[in-house]
Amino acid sequence: MYNIFDWPGRPNSHLIIITIANTMDLPERFWGNVKSRLGTNRIVYEPYTDKQIIEILRTKIQRFQIFKADAIVCVAKKVSSLSGDIWRAL
Repeated sequence: MYNIFDWPGRPNSHLIIITIANTMDLPERFWGNVKSRLGTNRIVYEPYTDKQIIEILRTKIQRFQIFKADAIVCVAKKVSSLSGDIWRAL
């Protein structure tokens, strides 16, 4: 891991590493030598709302027509109240 995160900082390197995590403290969980190679720029995405989850679910599963509208709303409200993570709804 250390070597991978060290490559972008080498002279003439054109490598950019983008990491994606479901937790905000992932960089802090790395060992000291790996953590020192990570940048500090973070983009935080807000959790999806129940309305957004409903729209996403309807778009993704509309061709199957096996779920009732009430079930989609129930899942969307539950997921949005817990985490807003669309993967949990799917």
